[in-house]
Amino acid sequence: MKVNLADLAKAFQMSDVFQGYVDVQEGKVISLGRESDEAEMERTLKLEENWARFIPIPNVIDEMRRDMMEKFAARQPRNKREELIHILKKAGAMTKFYKAIRQGDLSSAWEAFQKAYMKEAARAWCEENQIKYGE
Repeated sequence: MKVNLADLAKAFQMSDVFQGYVDVQEGKVISLGRESDEAEMERTLKLEENWARFIPIPNVIDEMRRDMMEKFAARQPRNKREELIHILKKAGAMTKFYKAIRQGDLSSAWEAFQKAYMKEAARAWCEENQIKYGE
């Protein structure tokens, strides 16, 4: 089965909050910790009983956040690019970066960039782990 890259990219974006797994037999992405009901318990038991078929999704957001911000900044028009790069060199860069994104009317561009960035990270991760994937 093939894993859907868009689903995996969404799990990557939440990897700092929720533990995720790829079920290589069914090609599904599973995130734990989103629900506190019987469905969550069933997923957890399935993982424990058949652990060999599940590959844990790493916490990529913490690893890639800075790189993602720098690459986004580098693609902006000169005045915005300089402002964002300057912000990233200061203390409290993350909070100031997100504030500048909102104030600079860049929210939709940032969201689209993150989505594309995570999709490429998902593709690279699948290839590295020899997991079949589809768009």
